[in-house]
Amino acid sequence: MKTYKKYDAQEIHPGGKGKTKYLYEGTEVFVEELAMKVYLSEGYKVQWTENEFWWEIMSLLFWDVIFAKVRGAVSVRQSEYNYELDPDDDEFDSYFEQTVIQMNGMPHDFFSDDFYNRRKQIILNRINELNASDIVAKLVISYDKNKGKICRPIENWNKYSKDNLIEPFQYIDKKNILEICHRLLKNFNSYRSGLPDLLVYSDSDCFFAEVKSKNDRLSESQVNWHNFLSENLDLKVELFLVNHSDRQVSNLESDKSKDSEILVNVTFGKSTSKKREDAIEFISKQPTFVKEGEGKNTLFSAQFSTAGINSLYTILDLTSGWKSQKIEIDGEIVHSTVLRNSLWCFRQKATEKAGAEWCKKSDHKENNNNPFNCKQIYFHQFESGSWDEYGYIDTDLGEWVFDKKSIINKLDEEIDKLKYCPLLDTQKIKSIIEKLPDRINPKDNLEWAFKTQNYETWIWHNNKWISHLGNKKFPSYTMITGIEKISKKERNEIIKEQSSGYRGNSNTITIDLSNSHKNTKKQSSGCFIATCVYGSYNATEVIVLRKFRDKYLLRTTLGRQFVHLYYKVSPSISLKIESTVFMRFFIRKSLDKFVDMISKNYN
Repeated sequence: MKTYKKYDAQEIHPGGKGKTKYLYEGTEVFVEELAMKVYLSEGYKVQWTENEFWWEIMSLLFWDVIFAKVRGAVSVRQSEYNYELDPDDDEFDSYFEQTVIQMNGMPHDFFSDDFYNRRKQIILNRINELNASDIVAKLVISYDKNKGKICRPIENWNKYSKDNLIEPFQYIDKKNILEICHRLLKNFNSYRSGLPDLLVYSDSDCFFAEVKSKNDRLSESQVNWHNFLSENLDLKVELFLVNHSDRQVSNLESDKSKDSEILVNVTFGKSTSKKREDAIEFISKQPTFVKEGEGKNTLFSAQFSTAGINSLYTILDLTSGWKSQKIEIDGEIVHSTVLRNSLWCFRQKATEKAGAEWCKKSDHKENNNNPFNCKQIYFHQFESGSWDEYGYIDTDLGEWVFDKKSIINKLDEEIDKLKYCPLLDTQKIKSIIEKLPDRINPKDNLEWAFKTQNYETWIWHNNKWISHLGNKKFPSYTMITGIEKISKKERNEIIKEQSSGYRGNSNTITIDLSNSHKNTKKQSSGCFIATCVYGSYNATEVIVLRKFRDKYLLRTTLGRQFVHLYYKVSPSISLKIESTVFMRFFIRKSLDKFVDMISKNYN
């Protein structure tokens, strides 16, 4: 629930660029202090919590998880590249102590999407443990044990006392507190800002308060947190509005839910269905019910809103398949199946009582937001950053040219399928295209790389093209078939392979960890069956399969289970394949089709 509290106070404007103060009972205070004094005068207790308060609670309750020794926690820079150590590397503990504990107070991947993906199971386990425990006692133990230690989310240990941190647990259900922590852990970089300014509570009430002066606007991160708290957790969020006009308050109230309302007229007449009496009884209870005609020619109709999505679906279900069923939106006749398909996801959101973030999450990449704020629109190239369609290579200039007309047409097709969803923001979806440059040259933009039909990735480094397959000759722009966005980590891996002497023909990589010590490490995760079939660990097809495993399978629970099973049974299968020419030929034919499919849709 969101509420709005309007309060007028005398403004005191300082000289220069200082913040405006307000006069309250003869004292000059800042706007947040003003709100606190008003709430205190009304009998409430108040804490100025904002973001850091919740960062500290999250850190204390999940301390061991944040500082877990997993891959990604430690990154070492050698020469021109960074690489992550495995926990079983001899140097891991030493670097972990130096960089994570003593220097940074956080793991290397803390601000990345990978942080949550790598620790998801231990985070969920910790949440279950805390839900079943005395959570306040757990927080106190962690506070006493860790106070004063370097921890990046805790910027000032003296800002909140132990009692300050404990008090909200008396007024907010611990499951909701853990959900706040869970959201922060999912992507701290994205969600660390925007939490309301104040926590206000009494024996009979508890709510969050966001304080805004008349010229202060809500940021997107604040709106997202307000929606999460009010819609997902059913917690009250109040906007304390200082010196706002009635019109400003009215605009905020009318904008409290950006869901557009779509009105649907449903009419039906005669039918042999056994549900006809139920349909008549249900529709006659609607406030907009209209009955026209008599006898067999009687028509029953009512107007339904997407705001009452369950009522709309009830009448659609009762009259499903009837020839007399007629559905209209803005005077346009709409087929029931088209409407249902368009509103399916919106209904799921309503059923799960999900907040605004429902639309933003990707159904294809765990813990990632989709680029269109609509989880039902999937445009592979935008989500993967890999383009071999909707454009071409200019072989004269060595640049990828986007075919924006084709991209727009594709998006229009996707939008048309969902045009009756009240949450669909067509303008925002199409604005994504405007952010795409007309052309990309990986020589100038190092976030991009070329790719060939043989699944090779080429980056520009030290005034030359280098491949992820090793020291090979650049095949010319004629052989380039696409372009892909490449992360710093992936770019560094390619550079590392060059610097370490890797040339695509060896299963070992040698990395210098210091001037006097070298660690030669055998590849720890080969594709046994694929390697046997294609004859080399570094065959292009095997590389495609490994990339699919790392980028997609290992990021989901089901995918990890499949990979685990594969590595368990594949060595024995490989031995049988190796001794049978026919089996090797048959499996290769099948793998060729699979490799072709994933290279088109996932790489």
